Amino acid sequence: MDFREMILLRQKELVREKKELERKLRRAPEGVLTCHRRGETYKWYQNYDREKRIYIPKKESALAEQLAFKAYQQKQLLDVEQELCAIETYLRKSPPLPGRAQKLLQKSAGIRDLIGPKLHSLPEKLALWEQEPYQKNPGFPEHLNVPSVRGEMMRSKSESMIAYVLYEKGIPFRYECATELSGIIYYPDFTIMRPCDGTIFIWEHLGRIDDPDYLADNASKMHLYMMNGWIPGRNLIITSETADNIFDISSIPKIVEFYFGV
Repeated sequence: MDFREMILLRQKELVREKKELERKLRRAPEGVLTCHRRGETYKWYQNYDREKRIYIPKKESALAEQLAFKAYQQKQLLDVEQELCAIETYLRKSPPLPGRAQKLLQKSAGIRDLIGPKLHSLPEKLALWEQEPYQKNPGFPEHLNVPSVRGEMMRSKSESMIAYVLYEKGIPFRYECATELSGIIYYPDFTIMRPCDGTIFIWEHLGRIDDPDYLADNASKMHLYMMNGWIPGRNLIITSETADNIFDISSIPKIVEFYFGV
């Protein structure tokens, strides 16, 4: 888990904590507790404003306790809100994804040729599989307009980011490699070999599931995948997005770690 992922996780925890504190404060008694020392004991008062305060007798210590918790939780809420504000400032100012390093490799073939082999160093068996010629998707070449970290063109920024994480983690993959499903040739977005044992995975990123025709076509394809032994959660990875719900690319490293252990 990188630093940005840790920050996003902390942000979610704080949002939950903020909601819980606000819920408790809504249920708290009115007023503010003040404590006045009297010898070895304290006298408690429930203050509503400067003009109105009510003495809390010892038999109503539960009310004093509730007001004490209220004061404490109000300070907790201020601390949480301050930390959330700091996180939001960091996220606004931190480098967006893809970062500058990824963009450099995408745009500069010269730099990629010089340092690429060091960044994406694979054992011989994995490198041979990745570099072996394969049948690629011939359809709609005009849609291949997003460069990947390896220099090949892809169809979306989300796919390019998936490729970058696989590349960075040393996981061999093929982009839009022909796969036969019940006698029909399909071209999954990514065909991936797990480094530890050579298991083959398919990763499909469904980028337009708010399009009814696109969704119907892919639902049919998913049925064929499962009929041919490609099972979601086992050897088939499926991610998706819509125009209004963009794919959270910060989740890619977590998905990669879950399935490939790196």
